[in-house]
Amino acid sequence: MFQKRVIGTDTWRYATQTDIPGDISINKIDDSGREILQRYEANIAKETLGVFLAMDGNNEEETRHLRSKAEAFADCIRTGFLSREDAIYALHRTIMKTLEYPMAATTMSKAQWEYIMAPILKAALPRMGYVRSFPRDVVYAPESLCGLGVFHPWPNQHLSQLKVFLQETTLPSITCYLILSSLDLLRLALGLSGRMDKWQWSVMECLATDCWLKDLLQYATTHDLYVEDTLPTLRQYRERDQFLMESFITSGYRKKQLQTLNECRKALQVTTLAKITSADGLYLEPWAWKGSAKVTTLNAYQWPRRPPLTTRHWSLWQRALQETFLHLSSTNERKLRQPLGMWDADVRTNWQ
Repeated sequence: MFQKRVIGTDTWRYATQTDIPGDISINKIDDSGREILQRYEANIAKETLGVFLAMDGNNEEETRHLRSKAEAFADCIRTGFLSREDAIYALHRTIMKTLEYPMAATTMSKAQWEYIMAPILKAALPRMGYVRSFPRDVVYAPESLCGLGVFHPWPNQHLSQLKVFLQETTLPSITCYLILSSLDLLRLALGLSGRMDKWQWSVMECLATDCWLKDLLQYATTHDLYVEDTLPTLRQYRERDQFLMESFITSGYRKKQLQTLNECRKALQVTTLAKITSADGLYLEPWAWKGSAKVTTLNAYQWPRRPPLTTRHWSLWQRALQETFLHLSSTNERKLRQPLGMWDADVRTNWQ
């Protein structure tokens, strides 16, 4: 899947078949030739193992599919002759189980789940002995707190995913490697230090592409669910080194500006101030100020493709560097306010 930046804005979109024409083929099982695969746009969802999934992550088709299941269930409840006990059993053991099936793979919002649940509750509550307008807070409250014990599908979705996350990352499975690789890529994409369970997602959500992992980590942070991060973290390279994105956040940059600065950082393939500073730790390197990538780098990370950035991006980058790290002088020497210290021992050993 390819993504295409819209030049002159801070947004990007997935490339269409018109942008990237051509066919994709695979070898036939009997080696009699190649088979051309059917191509779809990134926003088109197709049913895979009973779940409608789109390459861009939207859940519109799956929402429509589950809503149709909910409406069919509601029709059966309304026209059937069920006792109160049978209605309660049917709600918990049939339709709610149907809704649970795709939860590990979906990223539907609370509003989408409530849209799906609307016809179910409208039909089931009267059969259970309650008015259809019965307060939803009580409907979704546990029985131990005098609620009806209906598990709201939105938290159920994220808890199901958290269960998968915790189980799979302890096993030598393909899913484990995919999750761990995604976590490493997310860490590099955000350019932040430390454990991701300590990150402030309310500030940093603009830096990460919407995806399954981002949605899960945001939910965990918002609801005080602790997920211990034991993966290797990004490192610093010398005394008084600073992570660029953390420093920009401390300087007050947010949302669109923070996103633009992160794009510039990824284009230069750097994470800390040491990587864009002279060897003596006194001055900012000219290539980093101008936005021209360096041929050699201190890290061995696999970075994403460099996006085509505009002059406006680099103007903000220079302003942020000036305000955050440099002396407020009229000279062009770009001297750091706080010089960096000695290089770490392993960096000096491998210096080229």
